Amino acid sequence: MYAKYLIFVYVTLVVHHAKALPNGAPTSACSTFMPRHVNRQSGGFLSSQSLVASPYSIVVSRTNFTRNTVIRVHISDNRTTPSGYRGILLQARLNDSFSNGSQGSWMNAPPFTKLIRCNNRNDAVTHSEVINVKNETTVFEWRAPCDRDIGNIVFIATVAQTRELFWPRITSDVVMEVSNVGSGQGPTQEDECGENEASVTYVSILSCILTILTALSIS
Repeated sequence: MYAKYLIFVYVTLVVHHAKALPNGAPTSACSTFMPRHVNRQSGGFLSSQSLVASPYSIVVSRTNFTRNTVIRVHISDNRTTPSGYRGILLQARLNDSFSNGSQGSWMNAPPFTKLIRCNNRNDAVTHSEVINVKNETTVFEWRAPCDRDIGNIVFIATVAQTRELFWPRITSDVVMEVSNVGSGQGPTQEDECGENEASVTYVSILSCILTILTALSIS
């Protein structure tokens, strides 16, 4: 009987979290960073926590970047006993123009997260489920555009520990762009968004096929 009670409590908690933070932030939250969790008592929306008291911070792997640079980002829980987080919406924005929308693109979404489109393909990342807690080992990879300079950026996130506890618009330190303009370092072959790499792969495959066909015709 006691075991059945524990199972019931566990399932109830899981369902509670699922209702709170289901399958990721909707695209309507891309500009506001507000999850709009419904207050079941008043019928309005739950208020966010104060950023001053936020236990979370955004940690980046680099302080500067150029075109096509990959930056690794993770959310740090600064409490003595970290609780991790269940929900997230993460974007890169221009430091001096928040209204210009998300910048660059994300890739290789870690477990229990997914890439979504706010303004452009894969320009934001959010959670894909809420049963598993995310933590500092959940590392996101952001890539700068390969064909243009964009300016200095910050990473901005809304992080939800539970349905009731969430902190919107947590901001990283500024990450400075080192411009290629005037440096003689225009886009290299590797900077062309992987197009040249893909072309080389196709040419190599075609070359192998032609070699095999030639050998078969000779024999």
